[in-house]
Amino acid sequence: MTLDGVERKLTANDLMICSAAKPMCIAGVYGGLDSGVSDMTTDVFIESAYFNPVWVRKTAKRFGLNTDSSFRFERGVDPDIQVYALKRAALLMKELAGGEIASEITDICSAPIEKFKVELDIKHVNSLIGKEIPADTIRTILGALDIKIEAEEGDLWRVAVPPYRVDVTREADLVEEILRIYGYNNIPVPSHVNSALSYAPKPDRNKLMNLAADFLTANGFTEIMSNSLTKAAYYEGLTSYKPEHCVKILNPLSNDLNVMRQTLLFNMLEAVQLNMKSEDGKKDAAVLYVFDSNAYSSLKQVKGYDWIRPDQINWHVESSVGYTERNGGKPLPSLAFFHIPFPEYNEAAQDENALLIGTRKEKACAPLINTGLYAAMLNAGDIMATFVGHDHVNDYVVDWKGILLCYGRFTGGNTVYHDIPGGNGARVIELTQGVRSFKTWERLEGGKIINEVNYPSDFQRE
Repeated sequence: MTLDGVERKLTANDLMICSAAKPMCIAGVYGGLDSGVSDMTTDVFIESAYFNPVWVRKTAKRFGLNTDSSFRFERGVDPDIQVYALKRAALLMKELAGGEIASEITDICSAPIEKFKVELDIKHVNSLIGKEIPADTIRTILGALDIKIEAEEGDLWRVAVPPYRVDVTREADLVEEILRIYGYNNIPVPSHVNSALSYAPKPDRNKLMNLAADFLTANGFTEIMSNSLTKAAYYEGLTSYKPEHCVKILNPLSNDLNVMRQTLLFNMLEAVQLNMKSEDGKKDAAVLYVFDSNAYSSLKQVKGYDWIRPDQINWHVESSVGYTERNGGKPLPSLAFFHIPFPEYNEAAQDENALLIGTRKEKACAPLINTGLYAAMLNAGDIMATFVGHDHVNDYVVDWKGILLCYGRFTGGNTVYHDIPGGNGARVIELTQGVRSFKTWERLEGGKIINEVNYPSDFQRE
């Protein structure tokens, strides 16, 4: 039984942490219900371990568990940091919780992980980078990366890469690291490029698509853009598009995006559903925008979560202009939904003059890069509020320069994110047609309603 209260059937290929009597945790993936920490816990046994990334990845995918633990272990952690990490955890418990360290450390290591041995040819480095970098500079860069040069035989170097650098196992990886530290901007760009010109022009696919789109739009059609992934449940019971013909994604982001689409029909219906109509069905009454910033940053030099891209901002701006024009020049009441909060959530929560209602128990886990989405929403003048999740111990709303920034509420069971007054529940939003306002509250599991607010009336200052 895991922390979420679900009983899971193990296989012979699942790595476990066990006591002398029973299993306690799925190693590197998820804790067990009986081994979790609660308000009644007085004694804590700390285990700091290294687990095989391949085993952790296979187990996590087998059970469909994508946790912070599995994310880190799947990608390889430092196998030499376990004792330090254990000491740090124990000292934090002593400092913050008033605990006492009751035993010595027992360090068990059956086979230490050796450093990666890689041969580095300096000629290859200069050839791949396109610039001759002095050998002393390369030595300095490798030293800064904790990579040790064990031997030098002319231009051929033998280096030892620390085991925590799981992404550096080949010569090409070393060259990439050297270039990254040296600086891409320090590599000269040629002033000209030699190429053979073809006098047989090929049709420009994008130009043809734009011409077709312009023609259809001019004749009253509305263009939509949708994801190439969709929900497998749409195809259940169909004969025209059989479920067995769906191309399934092995590691889907969610169950709503777990197969490749066979037809545009369902994506079109979803788009139509999102365009809320007036009571008589003749015009748009409100708009709900849904944004997705994926998960983690794809850039090595930027850590943390990914951010909303410029094309997504342009999509919102263009959509807003279109809805406003069709509404006689008046912006339609709109709401925007995200999973991961954007940076302005932290700015608003930290402003002593901002009115915040609800519970805030942690900083918003927002991306480090701000791409100007909030400014675009302010300029459009249509967004009344934004709603995010991700940080499960926050459920507040805060007014920030005319837009209400809102959190949902955790809806799961007894997980690590349950430490919030009132227990699990859901945020409810009530829109009124023809009025640029809304009401929102949190309904707890037992039916109790808390933190009810009316926007904008409850946030207007005298």
